[in-house]
Amino acid sequence: MTTDAPLSAPASSRTAKLLAFAYVAFIVAVIVVADSGRYRELFAFLDRIPFGDKVGHFCFMGTLAVVIHGAFPRLRARLLGPITTASALVATLVSLEELSQVLFPTRSPDWFDLAADLAGIGLATALSARLFRSAAARS
Repeated sequence: MTTDAPLSAPASSRTAKLLAFAYVAFIVAVIVVADSGRYRELFAFLDRIPFGDKVGHFCFMGTLAVVIHGAFPRLRARLLGPITTASALVATLVSLEELSQVLFPTRSPDWFDLAADLAGIGLATALSARLFRSAAARS
């Protein structure tokens, strides 16, 4: 049986959380592959794009911020100015991961990677605020 009715809030909330957990699992898998030294096998195409590694960091972490904002509305609360709980949490975890790279011989922390991560998170936070505010206004 199918229906054209919009998803109920609990169903769409469950879907958003499932998407967020799936995306987090994807990011963790990418980190594990990178930590094992097989990063280039998986993301060789980024080498053909100018600043491809930085673009990847920007997009992956920006997307992470969007899905966290979407899945966990309570984390959209503002901490300081435009900084939300979600963006602070994602930025903290991303920063810790970048710093943890000193523990792996196949990795090296890169301040420019972290800057791209934080820029992606910042833009995603601003876009999420508009996206979820307009979605709330429509409902």
